[in-house]
Amino acid sequence: LIEAGLIIGLPVVGLLLFHSIKSNRNNLLLALSLFCIWYTLFINYLHVTTLIINYPYLERTGGITAYNIAPFFYLFTRNTFYPGNFWKKWDWLFFVPSIFYCIDLAPFFFSSNDSKIAVLRAFINDNKLMFAVSKGWITTGGFHLVFRYLWGLFVIILQIRLILRNWNFE
Repeated sequence: LIEAGLIIGLPVVGLLLFHSIKSNRNNLLLALSLFCIWYTLFINYLHVTTLIINYPYLERTGGITAYNIAPFFYLFTRNTFYPGNFWKKWDWLFFVPSIFYCIDLAPFFFSSNDSKIAVLRAFINDNKLMFAVSKGWITTGGFHLVFRYLWGLFVIILQIRLILRNWNFE
């Protein structure tokens, strides 16, 4: 299932990026949201197949895109209802959680590949460690796993509210 999503997802994102953006600039936001889904799925695939050992520098980068899936999709929906202003002044606030994630895990991101491989080998032996995300220097283990879902839920609720407010019930 993951492989099918990866194989189908890349051409869809490419088609949106290189063809549909010419006709509608808003499709860039949809393409970015779909790319974030694809990349997060790709990182999960590397974990499931343990191929992540060969690419230790990609470890924990899927969290960045996972935080950005819902905001890009919300902005796409908002711009579909209200075309004209592609990016508003406060839209960058949607990306504060992914920036915080990068800051929190900066020591891990800047660590050597050898230390990342050691962490990955521990993950392979005990999958529960993978979800703890305890390599941050600000948050406790498991924070990002829970907060990522809460953040996505919050943005989806905003999106549902936006859709209901603009739905023509007549």
